[in-house]
Amino acid sequence: MEVVLAKHRSFAQGLMGTINGIIAIVVLLAAGAFVKMSPSETYGRNDGLMDHRFFESRNFALILSVSFVDGMLLYGVNAFLPQEIAGLFTHDPIIISIYLLPLNVCLIGGILGSAYVLGVYNNYRRILTISMVLIAVFCGLLALITPSRKAMMLVFTGLIGLGIGVTTVIPVVVLTYAVPSHLLALGGIIGITIFATVHGNYIAAHQAPSVASAAIEAGLPNSSVEEFMKVFFSPDPTGITNVSGVTNMVLVAAEHALKLVTVKSFEFVWIANAVIGAITAILTIFLQPVATSMTAHVEAPLEDGKHRDKISPEEGLGDE
Repeated sequence: MEVVLAKHRSFAQGLMGTINGIIAIVVLLAAGAFVKMSPSETYGRNDGLMDHRFFESRNFALILSVSFVDGMLLYGVNAFLPQEIAGLFTHDPIIISIYLLPLNVCLIGGILGSAYVLGVYNNYRRILTISMVLIAVFCGLLALITPSRKAMMLVFTGLIGLGIGVTTVIPVVVLTYAVPSHLLALGGIIGITIFATVHGNYIAAHQAPSVASAAIEAGLPNSSVEEFMKVFFSPDPTGITNVSGVTNMVLVAAEHALKLVTVKSFEFVWIANAVIGAITAILTIFLQPVATSMTAHVEAPLEDGKHRDKISPEEGLGDE
């Protein structure tokens, strides 16, 4: 059985290594193309791929980063948190939805609160930086979650939701829709891919060996390990008690080992989230204020008619 597990583990590790190698090659090629094209697009042309006026203020490039990372965190947390809840606490979809309430309720609170602060004080940098620090800290603290720390998870995810709510509103307002909406989804796709790779690598390397080892230590005969593992990880494990040598102690030990592996696999996911959030929090410190640009002027031209004629030349027409 150990030989079989070793073969499966070697295959999984080899496959993930190949995928990681392909991803690394693509990233390096993209980075090389970026380095090669940047000087030409910046200094050699006036009609580059992106209008140079976008970069007259450093806010555009920085908010692009914030929006990208916000997508990674928003999609990443929503994709992996339900999986961790199912792995540690319950498989009931209704209870899982209840466990997600602190995240989503606080996310709404973060959206409303940040919109109010921005509208009243015309200041965003401090609250945006604080929200990114909040996300980074509590994503990192999610790595401490265990099956006995349910309340801790609810509090931490609520505070993460509060931070994500702020980062969902502020970048859009700061650039008045200059950041394309698909950037958020692109960040989410890349983020989920990275986090799934981190999670999948650990599961592939440790899940089966840990469960098998725990079951053997609890008294499962070596001759029954292969059949036990097949039934234990099947969609319908109801017949597992019919496997020779399976006792209640063996089942408890196997389930406990599975939860430990699940905890450890998500620990690295949350640490990756925390690192990305921390880097983005540092970037937000360098954003410039936009209070002088937050006026009642609406950049929308009027059609010819009596309303257009009433506007004085000093007020402007929006299309001139």
